Amino acid sequence: MENGVPEASSAKRRRSAPSRAGLLAPKKRKSSSAIKLQKRASEDHFHLENSGEQATIMDELEYELEGARETSSISVRRGSTYNLAKLCAHPDEAKQLRSRGLCNRVLQLLDSQPEDEVVAMNVSLMAYFLLRDARNAELITGDHLKTLLSIAVAQPQHASPKKQSTKRPVKRLSLSNTSEVEMKRSRELIEVEATINEWPEAEVHPFRVAIQTLRRLVEVDRGALKRALEEDDEPDLILAKLLALTEKHIARVSTSDASDAYYTCLKLLEATTDDPAYQRALVPIIPSLLLAVPLCMTDEPLAGQCLVAILRVLINLTNENDDACGHMASNGGMASVACLVEQAWSAEATAFGQQKWNLLTLGLSLLVNLIEHNADRRGFVEFVTSVASHWWSTDREADQVVIAGYAVLLMGYLAKDSEDNRKKIRTNLASLTPARSLAELSSALRHFLALHEHHRLLSPAAISSASQAARALLC
Repeated sequence: MENGVPEASSAKRRRSAPSRAGLLAPKKRKSSSAIKLQKRASEDHFHLENSGEQATIMDELEYELEGARETSSISVRRGSTYNLAKLCAHPDEAKQLRSRGLCNRVLQLLDSQPEDEVVAMNVSLMAYFLLRDARNAELITGDHLKTLLSIAVAQPQHASPKKQSTKRPVKRLSLSNTSEVEMKRSRELIEVEATINEWPEAEVHPFRVAIQTLRRLVEVDRGALKRALEEDDEPDLILAKLLALTEKHIARVSTSDASDAYYTCLKLLEATTDDPAYQRALVPIIPSLLLAVPLCMTDEPLAGQCLVAILRVLINLTNENDDACGHMASNGGMASVACLVEQAWSAEATAFGQQKWNLLTLGLSLLVNLIEHNADRRGFVEFVTSVASHWWSTDREADQVVIAGYAVLLMGYLAKDSEDNRKKIRTNLASLTPARSLAELSSALRHFLALHEHHRLLSPAAISSASQAARALLC
């Protein structure tokens, strides 16, 4: 005993302390069969858990699809469509829907237009979230487009303001207030998406979600709209709804919220008008597009992009289309586009100016279409030769070739059937400072046509027509 503490026996100490041999002895390894069994058990456990999660999602999906049917009550439909939108908003669960081929069943809720604004908002959200995967764009049908366009065209339902009363308020929500509350709940799903700007709460409405869904559709798959038109029995009805949506937003296009919606309409038109099969039905939109041109000349961020999209739609419509060119001429289209080109030369600092090069090239391309197909070309000789005066004002040689090429084409079509125009153009070219020789113009045109032929921007027939027009001026 030491300091009053009994000393442990040596036998006990030996039993409690491991031997040196025991420390150095190798551990007994498990047999390979035991390892395989353990690994298989682990995998079975993982697959069991995974299959259990998938089964839960499937059960939830079936339950909510049942509740979203038109035969269910409004309150049930609102809850079920919200839960489905929430399911689609989750990337992992949306992937599972895709892998199991179930996205189509969700999108079938767009087969007919919901009468309730909350349900309309939620079904639009489902499509919006599913279109994060571009492969789902192939599932969009003509009926889906009709529904989304109808939701986008419909006016938002605002609750009428009520006079203040001295009576004690009733502690219950009206139907309209309930709608606002439920739409704000859906807005929480929207805010997760960085691609949609943060919207003021007062501006949360189904039409905005439907427009954003249509915009995402043409962004992820430009051909989706045309495929749906080709497969639908009523393509003219879809185009009519698209025209109605475009007309709706023209009057307020100078405001930021309307310009965003209008830009979406223009992207839809752009994806459609490059097909001759649908051009005839869309020609009536030309006067409205021309009306929107001066409205888009603002500092709004999307205004310049709207102008570019308008020009692209008009170029598509007027390409080898005498009817469309006639609509442009009768509505002052040539003068309007010429004015836009002249203003683009001097534009620098504004959002409009940031699109300067696009506006110049697209505007000149549109004028080539119009002057080629319009017999009345009076008053354009001075404008067209002024384009040549800007020839050397561009810094890059490639830009000079493009501007000079368009200038020669415009002058060639003006001179083609008029000896007076030919003489005036030659006189004006000689008076420019510095003067432009016909040899310079001819060289610029050759480079211009070679560039377009290399990139297949012009058909052989168009190149032949352009060459004939140029010979009328240069020879």
